Amino acid sequence: MNIRTLFCFLLLLLCLRTPVSAQLRGEDIVKNTMHYDEWGIKGGVHLGQISSYLFPQGFNTGGVLGAYLSHHGEIWGIRGEINFNNLHLQSRFPASQTFAKKKYQSSDTVTKAVFDLVYINVPVLAEIRIKKHFCMMMGAQYSYQAVISDANGAYKCMGKPEDLFKKGNVSMLVGMESDSKKGIKIGGLLCMGMDDLNNGAYRNLTDRWSNIGAQVYLMYRMKKWNEKEKK
Repeated sequence: MNIRTLFCFLLLLLCLRTPVSAQLRGEDIVKNTMHYDEWGIKGGVHLGQISSYLFPQGFNTGGVLGAYLSHHGEIWGIRGEINFNNLHLQSRFPASQTFAKKKYQSSDTVTKAVFDLVYINVPVLAEIRIKKHFCMMMGAQYSYQAVISDANGAYKCMGKPEDLFKKGNVSMLVGMESDSKKGIKIGGLLCMGMDDLNNGAYRNLTDRWSNIGAQVYLMYRMKKWNEKEKK
């Protein structure tokens, strides 16, 4: 099962479970349910790839670090985040054959391009509580490419790395999360890019580039306020 199939499956499951959860009035959710706001920190592992024949199809491991602010209700909740993640990419083919503009001539026909990217992400997620300490999530994320570097210098004779990828993109998110009374949460998210990252400035780069990713993370609550108990 590839990540696209898994993303669609989780999204379908979330859509099917939502009307059921909205009707739940059992002890698992309503009894002693707390309405509150909170903020905290987030850290974890980010798996990412660019879906294009120019890049090997496999996930590159990076990290994710950020903070969140959320409001929790009886069934529904909403959460906003700001976080950073890094992505390490290597081209499938040598840089001079893949990215060179016509006016550039390079004698290096072997070295592959290697890029290190850092993104600033702003996701907004709706939470649907299935059990008292378990919820599913769906939402959208805007990502901005803050840093891109030519890690091995193979690309420098072709142009600026900043011109290769589009700066901003929007993704859809779906995932699940479990929390504890001590303010620790563990969860996972799947990310499916909706925009074409190909900047279109180079020959042979006519295909669509989509970002696909996943996160496994831990969150720790720093502060809780406006706490009200549902009786």
